[in-house]
Amino acid sequence: MGLRLWGRERAGDLFATMEWVRGQGWAHPRRIAIAGWSHGGWTAMDAMALRPGVEAMRETHLADLPSEPLAALVGDFLVYPYSGVGSLSAGRGLRADVPVRAIVGTRDTVVGGRSTARRLAKVSKPGSPLCVTAF
Repeated sequence: MGLRLWGRERAGDLFATMEWVRGQGWAHPRRIAIAGWSHGGWTAMDAMALRPGVEAMRETHLADLPSEPLAALVGDFLVYPYSGVGSLSAGRGLRADVPVRAIVGTRDTVVGGRSTARRLAKVSKPGSPLCVTAF
């Protein structure tokens, strides 16, 4: 899937889901946490790196995004997130200032293991809490 659909494109799925959740009676509309495994982690990280407005609409192919697609985001949980070639967040960092928790397997040969843990430490926005558990 990663070669055909990049994280920044799938960020549209995340933005649309968050918009839907904000309208549900069972969810707190201003306190939403997201989680992603592997490609979903890539999606979450790139969503947090995209600039709202023109860039987000261009990359996600959505025309009706809210002015702040990540409104209400309070945290992110990642498991084996991909952050290699093609990852927007790897080169730019995260604009969302929320706690990020990540689990990374250091012997993972697809996602990158130790290099992913190092990259996650670099993409964190200065001052925002980041906790990477590598095993």
